Amino acid sequence: MANRLQVNDKAIIYQFLCQRDGEYCIICGPGKKHKKLEIDHADGNPFNNAPDNLHFLCPEHNKKMREKSSRQHQKIIKECCAKNVCVCEKKHGNPSTAKVRQAVNYAEGSVEMRANSYFEVNFRDWVLETITEVGPLSKKEIINSGAETVGCSQASTIRYLEKLTSAVGPLHETKDSYGQIKIEYKPHIK
Repeated sequence: MANRLQVNDKAIIYQFLCQRDGEYCIICGPGKKHKKLEIDHADGNPFNNAPDNLHFLCPEHNKKMREKSSRQHQKIIKECCAKNVCVCEKKHGNPSTAKVRQAVNYAEGSVEMRANSYFEVNFRDWVLETITEVGPLSKKEIINSGAETVGCSQASTIRYLEKLTSAVGPLHETKDSYGQIKIEYKPHIK
């Protein structure tokens, strides 16, 4: 049988959650700072240390969540994750991309590498901020407005959007009641 988290495990998980999500209560959101954060197990099982089961909660919300059933607890965490998705990524970029950028000097690369390092970052920031502010947008609108806003071609914004809606990207395609393709945050990213 697995043991509860040991002191060293807590420190490692704490750092992991800081890197993955940012250092904030998943329910309060990134705007509120807390002196102390607690590691929450969404399924209520303190032995389940799977990454998708771990989140930060402030002491107040952690106490309230203990009063909920496992199903209610998981539903609330999933909804909060969807609202707060990509906060850390918007702030710091995708961790994998950051590692590549450290290893590859884009400024000395090909014209395409230099252009993409400028346009893709600006497009990504624009899309994520816009969807956060106004909600789902039509795919066509994102492609056209994104190209106009950041100053690149529509072909480039299509490629950038395909990355954002890939299996590991933060967004996905859905259809509205009229059959129009909309782009929105994935319900649960982590």
